[in-house]
Amino acid sequence: MLTPNGFGIVSNQNIAPASPHRISRLLGSLETSRDIAIEQLIHNLFLNSTWSASPKRQWFSATLFPNIDLANLCGFNEHRWANYLGLRSKAIEVEQRLAEEYISPEQMAVFRSEVMTMLSDLTVATSHHFRVIEQLRQIVVTALQGNQVPIQSLRDIVDLMRKNETSFPHFRNSNTYKLFEPPIFENKKKASGYFF
Repeated sequence: MLTPNGFGIVSNQNIAPASPHRISRLLGSLETSRDIAIEQLIHNLFLNSTWSASPKRQWFSATLFPNIDLANLCGFNEHRWANYLGLRSKAIEVEQRLAEEYISPEQMAVFRSEVMTMLSDLTVATSHHFRVIEQLRQIVVTALQGNQVPIQSLRDIVDLMRKNETSFPHFRNSNTYKLFEPPIFENKKKASGYFF
């Protein structure tokens, strides 16, 4: 019970001050309830079309992890909102590096805009975008946990996007795509140097 002097425990007709341990457990329980409510609220807001142009949605959509489940994926089951706020900026940095070196910033922007819809609608689970987004999320979590970024997984993603260009037009038309299409050397008889 909350009294003017702080939290108290009701026993019979008397109110005794609550121990620091009980207050700590109460605060932890309230924080956990708050984090669950935040997670559900964010999920529901992403389904609301009137929220789509809001600055807050843009803030959450700036990463492949628009909800606080990032904290769970990185192994934090308590203080999830606080941990999410700390992990979010690191995740954005990792995503930017992946975008510049493998995915392209243009294609990453598309994935970020699609991720919440895809996580809510399991009917798109067979699409190429869903597969790539899931792999990218796993790679980012691996990096956030302090492990080596799995380069072969990134190469597989690039290979999938190159083989399915119609599904990834933003990647195909980007400068990052050119990193994977080196110029072809053409040997000419009139050129100076060796000719075999």
